[in-house]
Amino acid sequence: MLLFFQIAGGTALGLLIALIIVEYFEEIVLTSILFLGLGIPMIWVLTYLEGSGSFLQKLVNVFRPLLPA
Repeated sequence: MLLFFQIAGGTALGLLIALIIVEYFEEIVLTSILFLGLGIPMIWVLTYLEGSGSFLQKLVNVFRPLLPA
């Protein structure tokens, strides 16, 4: 349950900051960098806390849907 709240809180914070950046700077590149900057450390921390699997494998699983078929 705590893990769920950590993920939800990190996602909400990322979306809020991204909304502020898009609103004031209107730069898609900055928003993308922000999501990667928040998402990759969050995956690393969760991998460490769970103690299972490797960080790179989880990173591949996250970005696999974005790759062309």
